[in-house]
Amino acid sequence: MAINNINSALNGLSNKTSSAKTSKQGATSESSSSSVSKGTVAQDTVKLTEHAQSLSSLQQKITDAPDTDDNKVATIKAAIANGDYKINSDRIAGKMLAQENALFGDNK
Repeated sequence: MAINNINSALNGLSNKTSSAKTSKQGATSESSSSSVSKGTVAQDTVKLTEHAQSLSSLQQKITDAPDTDDNKVATIKAAIANGDYKINSDRIAGKMLAQENALFGDNK
């Protein structure tokens, strides 16, 4: 029986809260409709700087660019198939060292 009393008390409190919210919403809608009818509604605007527009343009170009250079891939495949592809180990080693130095610094 005590639980029923608690539930009915909570229901009564809930009804009071919802009626208070409804009256506040009605007041808000009346004030907003009056400001709309007066034509005083402010509009938000956003203006991007030239730098931001440039970055956006570059990002779009990167997104639109293909992931691989198909012509270069075809050229390398043909050179491998013909036995003409030469591996320059000094160049590869130099680029690997340059990459390591860029990442971790020159530790001489």
